[in-house]
Amino acid sequence: MKVNEYRSMSVGEVSQHLTERQEELSNLRFQLVTKQLASPISVRRVRREIAQLRTVLREHALGLHALVSPQATEGESSDRAQDVKET
Repeated sequence: MKVNEYRSMSVGEVSQHLTERQEELSNLRFQLVTKQLASPISVRRVRREIAQLRTVLREHALGLHALVSPQATEGESSDRAQDVKET
C-alpha cells in the first residue's frame, strides 16, 4: 500500500495493519534463518511497510496529519483525505 492509502484509514486500521506486518516479518525472519524463504527481498518490503505505518501513526500523534475517525463513513473518509492533502 501507499502512504496516502494508510493516511486515509482510521488509527485502529493502521494499528491492525502494523500488527499484521510485524507478525509477517517475524515469520519471514524465521523462514530466512531456516533457508525456506524464496525471496529475501520480501523482508525488505515488509520492513519498509512497517516503517511507513509507524510514520503515519507518529504524524497523527504529532498532529501533522489527522487520521480518519472510526465513526466516519466511506464518503466522509474520502472528504477527510482531501482535507489532509490540502493542508
